[in-house]
Amino acid sequence: IGTAVGTFFTGSDFLVDKNAVSSIAAPTISRWSNAWHGLEAVANPFNVEFGLMVLMLTISLGVLYLINNIDCERLVAQLRRTLVVTFGLFLVLFLVVMYQLLTMDGFAVTASGAGTMESYKYLHNLLAMPAVLALLVAGALMLVAGVVATVLRKGFTRGIWLAGPGTVFAVMALFMVAGYNQTAYYPSTADINASLTIANSSSSEFTLRTMAIVSLIIPFVVAYIAYFWRKMDKRSLTAEELDRGEKY
Repeated sequence: IGTAVGTFFTGSDFLVDKNAVSSIAAPTISRWSNAWHGLEAVANPFNVEFGLMVLMLTISLGVLYLINNIDCERLVAQLRRTLVVTFGLFLVLFLVVMYQLLTMDGFAVTASGAGTMESYKYLHNLLAMPAVLALLVAGALMLVAGVVATVLRKGFTRGIWLAGPGTVFAVMALFMVAGYNQTAYYPSTADINASLTIANSSSSEFTLRTMAIVSLIIPFVVAYIAYFWRKMDKRSLTAEELDRGEKY
């Protein structure tokens, strides 16, 4: 998944032909321009680094969740040691990825809708959108604070409550950098003018209005998930319960 998200910045080898929608044989407006069907993404070091970064972050968040929900001092101590390794690797990869992201050429869109390459495009996006930059920094600081507090404070087990929302904020900011400020969020390396932007890939106004109305139920869904997740995690797992689970 992380490698695929990396293509939001490096692009994929595809073409778009809207006239093909009237074709009876193959009414598909987009197609891959090579036989790899997108798998060529793994040949780009940035995409692989992005994927490994997401992997290390996922493991670190999983470890934080277990620390918060397991009442076993020996196992929690082992999890803290694991967290040091996985989050350390994540930080290294994060710095490498962010350096490359902020210094690479990006896929911009002119006022007329034409695609063009722009030096330091994603750095320009962050500077042009202070709120997004603040969201990214806040998310990163919350993530680091949750991990550092968990590692350094022996009795602290609530790191996931800082790192989790921090990750959401940082990821939201990266997606905004990829798609806002006249930027192609899914660039085409085969034909830059076939790149997808928010403007040229949005649905009709009727569909967007309908989706906006439906999205009003999201808070109720989130509340439902939060309630039952809280019920499941209200009591931490003990070593005895883990042993019984292994036996049965």
